Amino acid sequence: MTTTARSAASAILSILLFLSAAACGESGSGSSSGAPASPGYQDGTWLDDDLDAALSIASAMGRPVVMDLYADWCGPCLTLGEDYFTSDEMQPILAKAVLLRVDIDQPDGSMLAEEFGVYAIPAVIVLLPDRTEVDRIVGVAGTVAQYGSALDALIEEALSRI
Repeated sequence: MTTTARSAASAILSILLFLSAAACGESGSGSSSGAPASPGYQDGTWLDDDLDAALSIASAMGRPVVMDLYADWCGPCLTLGEDYFTSDEMQPILAKAVLLRVDIDQPDGSMLAEEFGVYAIPAVIVLLPDRTEVDRIVGVAGTVAQYGSALDALIEEALSRI
C-alpha cells in the first residue's frame, strides 16, 4: 500500500470511528488504564498491519502502541503470540497500550521492519503516538512474568512521556 493510500485509509478509519461514536453515543465504559475508550477499539484487541490506524487510536486514547513484528513460520513469535500475550498475567499490562501485530512477510510489514531496523523477530517495539520509539524487546526468553515485567516497564516509560 502506498503512503497516499495508507493516509487515505487512515483518514477513512478516523471518519468511520467518529461517525460510529456520534451515532452510538458513549458507552459509558472507560478503559482499565483510566484513559477514555476509543470508539471501535477494545482493550486487548490486536490490530493487524496498520500502524497509522494504531497511532491514531493511541493518540486519541493517550496510550503508547505495542507493535509486535512477527512471522507465521517463527517459533518464538508463535510462543509470544499464543502463550505469552494470551496469558492472564499479561492482560493488565497489555490493556495500557494499543496493540498492533505486524506480519513481516507482508509488503507493509516488511517496509515497517526496514523502517524500524528490525533484523530479528519477534521484535516488540513500544511507540509513542507520534511514532517515536521508546524501546524494544527482541526475542522471547525467560518466563511470562519476566517478559511481562520488562514490557510493563517500557509501557510505563512511554506513558510518562505522553
